[in-house]
Amino acid sequence: MQSSMRLLLLVLGVLLLASAVEVSASGMSDEETCAGTGTADERMAACTRAIASGQLSTVALAATYYNRGIAWIQKGDSDKAIADYNEAIRLNPQYALAYNNRGNAWQQKGDSGKAIADFNEAIRLNPHDAFAYYNRGIAWRNKGDYDKAIADYKEAIRLNPQYAPAYYNRGDAWDQKGDNDKAIADYNEAIRLNPQYAPAYYNRGNAWKQKGDNGKAIADFNEAIRLNPHDAPAYFDRGIAWFNKGDFSSAASDITQSQQLKPGTYTAIWLYLARTHSNSDAKTELTMDTRAMDGKKWPAPVVALYLGEADSNTVISQAADPDAQKHTEQLCEANFYVGEWHLLRKEEQQARMFLTKAQNECPKAFREYTGAVSELQRLK
Repeated sequence: MQSSMRLLLLVLGVLLLASAVEVSASGMSDEETCAGTGTADERMAACTRAIASGQLSTVALAATYYNRGIAWIQKGDSDKAIADYNEAIRLNPQYALAYNNRGNAWQQKGDSGKAIADFNEAIRLNPHDAFAYYNRGIAWRNKGDYDKAIADYKEAIRLNPQYAPAYYNRGDAWDQKGDNDKAIADYNEAIRLNPQYAPAYYNRGNAWKQKGDNGKAIADFNEAIRLNPHDAPAYFDRGIAWFNKGDFSSAASDITQSQQLKPGTYTAIWLYLARTHSNSDAKTELTMDTRAMDGKKWPAPVVALYLGEADSNTVISQAADPDAQKHTEQLCEANFYVGEWHLLRKEEQQARMFLTKAQNECPKAFREYTGAVSELQRLK
């Protein structure tokens, strides 16, 4: 399973307020309130009144639709936001910010293709907008085109060298391409610009872990946890780093904390492995931790294997999937977990065979990859 936080921390981009307001001497007009800093509901109501007044110029009307679109985004309604951005663009076809934010709305809906089209137009209208390049980079990353993402992050950095998230997300793209050194260099810069950037410490910790330096990984996870004590993935991956170092007691402690913060089947499986390597009987705990698991979905066969309800051949066969990527990832996991099963049974030859398959076939960002590498080093 891939370290989970990396995907969840991509920033949608900056939602910029625009105003073409003439403020009366007596106080704030609806138009100004619409473009202000009140709650989303307050601004939405003011925007609606300003639109209905029929007193706005074309440019001011476009800005008011734009600002109401921002309020809809903050309310979580991407469709209504897109409708308002559409109107803003119809009224003002040169409105680069409206294209940029409509792209963000499409991104929230999971349509990276339409998002990219809007970011393209935002960049055409304003080639100096670092955020438009940054947002397009995120869209390319979500489509799996890491080279184009890196190119856009590079341009965003050229335009705004102090923007830490651009370094952070470029580091993620380098990580996805398997270049841990370039990823670490970008995370370093993100942290230099923002020493409180907990996700950058977390991602850098995973990059160190993939390089086999579990000591540096633990140091970064320590800092991520100090900055965000409720960060379940940071506890989980620090636990994996301890596991890789052979400190199964510390691994169990951290993975327990992760499971308490955010229960999950993979966390339960790794906790079982850490406890069992520490010579504890963990089957009862595994049973309890996976009660809510869907027994028909992966990785349920792994749980069944560890509970004595399935054999290793069943795990390997049930890892198959018609989707090529899922097949690769699940087979990677199956090989690792079957290798661990043999290892716990003192069957070192069979363990080495499956762990070697995991090492050779797993994506480098997967916890099972670093686990297999570490186990094989201990088997030498």
